[in-house]
Amino acid sequence: MATCKKCGAEMENGQTICSQCGEPIENSSESQPAVADSKENLENEAPAQALEEENTGAQHAQEAFPQRGQPSPKAKKIAIIAACCAVLLFICGFAAKTYFARDLKMMMMGNGKYMQALEKTCTEAITDRAVGSLDMVMNQLPAKKNATAEEFKGSMHIDLDNSFKGQIKQQLGGHDEILNKTLDYINSITMEGSSNVNNQQMQGNVSFNDKSGKLVSVNMFMDKDGKYLVQLPEISKTYLSMENMQTANPAFAVSKVDYDSNKLKASLRALTQPYVEAVQNGKITVQKNQSLKVEDITVNNAAKISVTLSAGQMNRIMKKTLEVLKKDDYLCTYLSENYNAFFPNEKIDKEKFKEMIDAFAQQLGSDTDEKAALTVSAYVLADDTQVARSYEISEASAKVTLNLAFQKKQFAANVLADGKECFSAKLLYNTADSGVMQVLIKDKDKAQDAGLKIDFANAKMEKFANRDILLGTFTLSLYDPKGTVQNAIQSSLERNEWAKNLSKSTIKLENSIKNDQLLSNCTFDLKGLASIKMSTQSKPKTSNAITMPAVKENEVLKMVSSGTGEGQEELQKKYAGDFMAYLSEQLGKDKDLADLLQQVGINKTMVDFYRAQLK
Repeated sequence: MATCKKCGAEMENGQTICSQCGEPIENSSESQPAVADSKENLENEAPAQALEEENTGAQHAQEAFPQRGQPSPKAKKIAIIAACCAVLLFICGFAAKTYFARDLKMMMMGNGKYMQALEKTCTEAITDRAVGSLDMVMNQLPAKKNATAEEFKGSMHIDLDNSFKGQIKQQLGGHDEILNKTLDYINSITMEGSSNVNNQQMQGNVSFNDKSGKLVSVNMFMDKDGKYLVQLPEISKTYLSMENMQTANPAFAVSKVDYDSNKLKASLRALTQPYVEAVQNGKITVQKNQSLKVEDITVNNAAKISVTLSAGQMNRIMKKTLEVLKKDDYLCTYLSENYNAFFPNEKIDKEKFKEMIDAFAQQLGSDTDEKAALTVSAYVLADDTQVARSYEISEASAKVTLNLAFQKKQFAANVLADGKECFSAKLLYNTADSGVMQVLIKDKDKAQDAGLKIDFANAKMEKFANRDILLGTFTLSLYDPKGTVQNAIQSSLERNEWAKNLSKSTIKLENSIKNDQLLSNCTFDLKGLASIKMSTQSKPKTSNAITMPAVKENEVLKMVSSGTGEGQEELQKKYAGDFMAYLSEQLGKDKDLADLLQQVGINKTMVDFYRAQLK
């Protein structure tokens, strides 16, 4: 049964008009297809709407997450802003590090704390370098685990300068045969030998040969207690002794030094702490745009940060340092044991060493003594790089200043007394392994200064026979810019031409390693006098045990004690007789030596005569 859509009254089947309100009634059979069409339209419209919604979502997604290679304008803006910020931060950081790092630190830390930090860094670097230098020295010395053994050959060649040769010829009355024969004979001599070294003893042998064969050989022995034995077996079986019981052999004594690098560094750093802690209590001054010139190094536009400590403050620092030393069990043990290594007859233990510390502390001046002061200055660039230092000790009537300047591969130092330079030194590298080293002593009251200069090239360290060897070319010369030394020598040796050329004379050392051999050449180029060249070739060999000769005390000819003691006079006469016998034998079989000595009036007959007188 149908109903009226307008008033809701029920209608009979087939009724076309509502009996209640007169509204026309649609045929139900016609309305069914309309409903079906409506459903069909809805079904067709749904996929279309879904597709439209999907496309709209994809569009939003593409805007939010653009595909690779196709960034959205928004993303581009974000990337550009981020890149600009990164560049700006980098520029600001670079500028802060380059132009404001020092000032920013000083502002945040305060001048006192900043100076204290500088001194802490400096003292730690000094102690570390000191231990590093000790390590390097120890690596050059023999030790139980680092014994060295070598064998070598060598020669020497002398060339006299023509002007000097002319002077000698004049003194010989125009006869230069003696001179020529002497030079020829000396230049014909060669040497060869070997050495064996450990931390207890040394054994060496050198033989000298001329054209006729072996001329003479020397056997040498040294032990850790400072005893030296020398024997010339071709001349005599008697040993010559040189002995000093007060001090041990320095090389062997240093070889016995035993330490732990890390512990030693820690102990030395602890010793500097009283000074570092006292820095912020000193008088701090800051001066901007300061300059300092030390030899060839000039520092410009640096801040000079200084701390001044009075004599009383320095005394208190020293006393605290001694207290730290006394409490450092490792350092006290290290120092006392190594003292015994150098001075075996003056043994001290750790406790006695601490007593020595107390005695020294009592000798320090009063805390209230303010007559002297120490001023330490650091020259720091804007990027917080320290490029120079200055130490000044001032008293009422005198002032001494030590200046240090350092840059990449360059170092210079000078000492001023009351403002006048009296000493200077520099080390300048031209390349990574070449440069110049110079030391100069100056007279602060007179225009006189002189020193030494070393030019070096291809300098480097390499291992050879269990030790480090410095290789390269090194030329040592007199640095005498004002002719101070030359004028002094020339005034006393007016007739010697070589004195005029003293500043041109050089000593040249060349070291190189080739085919596992160490090649060394040393040339003394004495202008106006002679050129002397000594060459050696060394190679490592197996180290063997060393046995000191078992000789009785009364069978050794003592050299240090001037031959005093039981049987020494008889040994002296015997040794002189042995030498005469050797010389007589050599003159009988060595024609070159006989001809040479004959030129100066020495022959076999004369030697035999004096030999007979000694019997």
